[in-house]
Amino acid sequence: MRILYPLVFTYAIFSAYSIQAMPLDGLLFIDPVTNAHSVASIEGGYDFTNDTVDYSPNKSDGGYLAPVDRQRYEGSHIAGKLNLNPYVTVDGMLWRRKIVSLRDSYDLTSYQAAIQYTLPTEWREHRFAIRAGLWSNTSSILEKNSYTRYQDYLFTSASLHDPEDQQAQLNLIVSRPFFPGFSGSFFTGVGLSRVNFGWLEGEIKSKEGCRYHFQLIDDVGEIDQHGLCGSVTRLKMRLPTDEAIKNNLGSNPATELSYNATFWQIGGNLLWQRGRWQTHTGYYYQQFDRGSLDERIKELGLTSHTGSHTIQTRIEYLLGKQLGIFLRGEYMSNRLLNMIPFTYNSYTADKFGKSGLLFSTGLRLTL
Repeated sequence: MRILYPLVFTYAIFSAYSIQAMPLDGLLFIDPVTNAHSVASIEGGYDFTNDTVDYSPNKSDGGYLAPVDRQRYEGSHIAGKLNLNPYVTVDGMLWRRKIVSLRDSYDLTSYQAAIQYTLPTEWREHRFAIRAGLWSNTSSILEKNSYTRYQDYLFTSASLHDPEDQQAQLNLIVSRPFFPGFSGSFFTGVGLSRVNFGWLEGEIKSKEGCRYHFQLIDDVGEIDQHGLCGSVTRLKMRLPTDEAIKNNLGSNPATELSYNATFWQIGGNLLWQRGRWQTHTGYYYQQFDRGSLDERIKELGLTSHTGSHTIQTRIEYLLGKQLGIFLRGEYMSNRLLNMIPFTYNSYTADKFGKSGLLFSTGLRLTL
């Protein structure tokens, strides 16, 4: 009774359309603070993509509402930065986002926090800094109410409760000026990632017309048959162990949707400043190791994606001495791989590998 497959497959469908911002590692640099006074900045912005979708949610009678052209991703963020002294800087960012697919819409919250220490000594105009950061993506619930057919089953709804990922990373940054107004940075780093979810449930219909409800809470699975199906008036099956879940369902979402990973990255950027203008462009490559998860992906005959290229550019114009307006663009060779880790699992791997663009615009105030 492998009715779990359409459940996880449907989760793959709605998660694969996400386009999200991520920590702006491509623009890592050493802030040229030269005095002991605290300097702070705060920015607020609007985030969007160049991709739209004809959003047409389901009606209660099984039909669809008239399609409305909506952005596939839309969000907002607020960020802050504080130089505690010439050597220590703290910063953070908070995002709220809405993701839209053909039939469904859902919300996510993300945050980033970091502390950066610049070594007090230089070497041939090179400055060195160590940066430790945390970042995470969460959602209270991801729901899919549109119908998805998989093999002999029709999956009519799915709910993934409390999905989240948590990352910790450590970076080494080297910066130096080349000539007045022009400087460059190189960085490398390593990190740990943890992906988890609260509980999972969904409604499934077989080709014989049988209807089932599947639920997984605290590693215990349960299958309930709704009403009459052939000669079976009602079926209720409890799967209390990992082995029982695998034997009856063919897979255990606790191991497919939850995992630990490591990653490393390397990159660099160039910063140009002249008058009221500032341009900052960076690139980095990130490589992931998810252990046995990628092996299971290969066993399913799917392609495991372990690397991602990212290019980021920020252009800012000073409206006054303290206020600036900016536009930030981001190109990703793999638009999900290193942005929202909880969207990647054994059943979503074949949905990756597509490039994407993300934009942000807003104001920055320096105090």
